[in-house]
Amino acid sequence: MSPEERKSRLNYKLLKTLGLSKKRLLVNDPLFFYQLLLPLCRSDRSDIPNDPRKSYYSEVMRWTQSYAHDIGLGGSYGHRFKEVMIPELVHFDGILIRDGLLGGSTDGAIYRRWQTKSPAFDPDTSSSLTHTRFLQLKRTLKLNDNKTAKKKGEKGYEPAYKYDFIFDVVCHNVRAITETASLDLCGDESSWAHQGWGEPGAGIIARIMNKPGITKGGQTVLLVDAYRCRPYSYLHRHKLHRKINDWNAAGPKEVRLIMEKIAPFIAGGGSERVLWKSKPHSTWDNHFSGCQILNWLGEEGYAATMTCRRNRLPKNVPPKYFHTEKTANGDKVARVARFQNPISAVKIQKKAWLLPTISTRSV
Repeated sequence: MSPEERKSRLNYKLLKTLGLSKKRLLVNDPLFFYQLLLPLCRSDRSDIPNDPRKSYYSEVMRWTQSYAHDIGLGGSYGHRFKEVMIPELVHFDGILIRDGLLGGSTDGAIYRRWQTKSPAFDPDTSSSLTHTRFLQLKRTLKLNDNKTAKKKGEKGYEPAYKYDFIFDVVCHNVRAITETASLDLCGDESSWAHQGWGEPGAGIIARIMNKPGITKGGQTVLLVDAYRCRPYSYLHRHKLHRKINDWNAAGPKEVRLIMEKIAPFIAGGGSERVLWKSKPHSTWDNHFSGCQILNWLGEEGYAATMTCRRNRLPKNVPPKYFHTEKTANGDKVARVARFQNPISAVKIQKKAWLLPTISTRSV
């Protein structure tokens, strides 16, 4: 079911140049693998010849220091604020990760990790950064430069500019250390809760959650390796993407846009680095489905597997060929993962691709 020739391979020679060794694999050095995707040093000053990765922490350090200066920290009039250093930023991120591993902090009570008399006290967190310094970095940490970011209405404006950088770096660096990418991909959105506001009209923050106390948040569509946790591309969900005539449904349009982003890395796409020797197959859920996107993928030579929304079933197909019986909301019987009497239909058309539809019923 999973042929080896369809799976991805990393660039062994490059990884060896970057410091990978048998010893590092055996001793389980997490920081080494972490910095492969989020480099601690500037890539152009790492003493690694032709390092293809994008820098991360050196840029975050620069933007954070600049923002602290802009809001008046340090100097003769502002509160005392020492220069931001890369190790501090690594410790800051590590504290957040460790807090999650320890069960997380409810109601924003991460400060308990520094309280020696609290049952939530963590000596590793306490020794990494003082609580005061943690709060200073929390206040000033920046993943972008507000002064150079494109403003709304300008060409190249990205509504998600405040957090786009880390997605860009991770996906770029995954591609950079990849020899051949997987021919089987999986696409879906990743949601995060946020009760604040985004820029008016951008649609970055929307009502997407269905959890107690959480009603709003943002979403980013990710295209990842089906066999490994290797994201190749991403697309932030908002209302200001490039307009395409007659493409009104958000999901299908997002699939098209994200596939266009990886197209240069496919053989014949024009990029010097070819990650896919042929056009890959991808899977998506019903939010992204529909004949419009499936036909576009077929025309472009891609393969795809999708669950299909009831209102996007293939047109001109009699209902008797689909399982259309509805169940009541909350019916546990409908959730049983067992299917009977599948109906397979292949729509014959004078095109270079097939559009098979399989209808199943849960019992």
